[in-house]
Amino acid sequence: FQISPMVSYPDGSFHWALVSFPVKLPDKAKKTLTLKDAPGKAKVDKPVTVKESGDVVEVSNGIVAFAVNKANFNGFEWVKFNGKDLFKAAKAGISANGVGGPVKPISFSMYYQGPVRTTIYVKAPIGDAKSPTHSMAITLNAGESAIHIAHHLRNGGKGATDKFKVTEPKISLGLAGAFTAGTAGNGGGKTPAFGWQPFTGAADLMVFMRHGGRGNQGVYKVEAAGEELAISLNPGAGDMSLDQGEHKSTDIDLVFGAGAKPEALSEPLHARADCAWYSENDSMGVGKGFASLEDEVLAYKNAGWAKADDPKKMPSTQPNANLYYGWFDAHQTSECDHLQGMTFGYIRTGQRGFLDEA
Repeated sequence: FQISPMVSYPDGSFHWALVSFPVKLPDKAKKTLTLKDAPGKAKVDKPVTVKESGDVVEVSNGIVAFAVNKANFNGFEWVKFNGKDLFKAAKAGISANGVGGPVKPISFSMYYQGPVRTTIYVKAPIGDAKSPTHSMAITLNAGESAIHIAHHLRNGGKGATDKFKVTEPKISLGLAGAFTAGTAGNGGGKTPAFGWQPFTGAADLMVFMRHGGRGNQGVYKVEAAGEELAISLNPGAGDMSLDQGEHKSTDIDLVFGAGAKPEALSEPLHARADCAWYSENDSMGVGKGFASLEDEVLAYKNAGWAKADDPKKMPSTQPNANLYYGWFDAHQTSECDHLQGMTFGYIRTGQRGFLDEA
């Protein structure tokens, strides 16, 4: 496993840390894992390695490999699957409003780096435009045949104005082989939370996407045409409109090889300890001793309440990976009370529906 410190106390001890470890499970399966204060014994299969050659950073797990340029960033320099070249540098790896191409990043860092997970974080302008800027967090995990991208368009800085129009924002990869599109799909409804586009040809490829922000019209557009694979960052038709300070997020999974299922990609694995553990260790940062659902039921029983443990009175949510909220006004309450409340619901009950809401 891999431990990445996130928040530390003044004495250097961890308050928050990301523990990364590979897990393989069949559909709808569960597995109990125990975290111990002891050296790890298991070896990582297909570990992630990082190699720097001048300004080019290469990341590989022996299945999938990619490279980016940290000084002259233009998206991916190349992508390989099982040693085969699938993509090369595009003319403009990230573009919007008709501009794009290699640029000097505003910042470039290895957000996480280790054998289980490596994430590169890049913040950069788009061409010579002042706005929008963008950021990309590119992640490769051990043993996976997938590249994960968290992308944000940002209408901030000196060039930001309200109702800023953004035309044809996209991520492009130069084609090193031929790809033929299959039947696309999405989560359904007027504002599907996710969509996908499969391809065959140089390799089996599924591009799975999740939009975030306003304007979702269910558009998940990926095209292999001419010399490029183009992934649209626009969730609707026509121009996008971003207010000052607004972000537009798109999560993208590039999954290589046969067997990738949209159902698995839309409902990623989640791990939860007993509620008592979070309470005893102040893991939510609200103080020790918040009550679990079991504690609440016991309190009602001690107070003599009838039917305190009646299942019909218990919280009940169903998993729903296709939930989509286009706008969240955090300033109506104390910033993130909505998110914290749904997270508490998940921790206290273990019901995935609360986590999907959050």
